[in-house]
Amino acid sequence: MASCIIVEGIPGVGKSTLAWQLGRRWGRKEILQHFQLVIVQRLRDERVQKATTKEELFHHPDLDTHVQQSVMKWISTTNGENVLLILDGYDELSSDLQVGDGSIFARIIKGEELPKLTVLVTSRPSANRNLYQLCRPRSKCQYIEVVGFGEEEIREYIEHAFKHNVQLKEGFMSYIAQRPHIHSLMYVPINCAIIVELFKELKGTPPQTLTELYILLTNTLLQRHEQKTKTEEKAPLDMVYSGNNVCVQLWISFFR
Repeated sequence: MASCIIVEGIPGVGKSTLAWQLGRRWGRKEILQHFQLVIVQRLRDERVQKATTKEELFHHPDLDTHVQQSVMKWISTTNGENVLLILDGYDELSSDLQVGDGSIFARIIKGEELPKLTVLVTSRPSANRNLYQLCRPRSKCQYIEVVGFGEEEIREYIEHAFKHNVQLKEGFMSYIAQRPHIHSLMYVPINCAIIVELFKELKGTPPQTLTELYILLTNTLLQRHEQKTKTEEKAPLDMVYSGNNVCVQLWISFFR
C-alpha cells in the first residue's frame, strides 16, 4: 500500500504554499518526477467538497472531457500507482466529510479507494486526531510539521523585502529589535510578510503596541480578502501526464 503523508502546522505557517509549490515544481519537471501525475485539490472549495466519488474528486472543469476520462480510466486501472494526490486543508472539511463512512476523502486517505495512490494531506493540528485514525490501516504513514521561519529565514526575507532601500531596512531591524513581542510574530510567514508591508506603507512609522498591530493586521487581511474576491484570477499550473498517448495540462486556481 502506498504512503500517506500528513503535513501539519498552525494557520499562516505555509502549508498551502508548500502544497501548491509541490504541484507547480512538479509541472516544471523540477521535483517528484517519479510520479506520472500530481493532482492538487483545495478542500475548502465547495465544488471539491461536493465530491462523493473518485471521478468527481479528480474532475476539473477546465480539462477536456475526453482527456479527463482517459486519465481517470488509467488511474482506476492502476489503482493510483505513480500518482500523488495532494489534499490541501483537511481541517476545512466538516466532521462527516473528514471521517464519515460515505466520505470519498476518508476512503482515499485510508486506502480503501485507489490503494496504490500516494496521498499528501495538509491540516491544522485541530483536525489531526481524525487524520491519524484514518492513516492507521496504512503500512506507510509519515508526519511532517511545518514550523515556519527561523531567524535565518526572517533575516533573508527582510533583506529581500528592503533590497532597494537600505535605510528603511535598518529602521525596520531597529524597530523589531526593540519590540520582541512583535518580532516573535514573524516566525509565522504570513505575519512576517504583513508586518514588513505595513512598515513600508506607513513609511517607517509602524504601530507601537500589539493592539495597534492587530488592528492593522485585521484591516489588511480584510482588504486582501476583498481584493481577492473582486479580482479572482486563475493561474496556470502545468501538470502533465504522458502515457497511453494522453497529455494533460491542468489549469488550477492557486492560493495567493
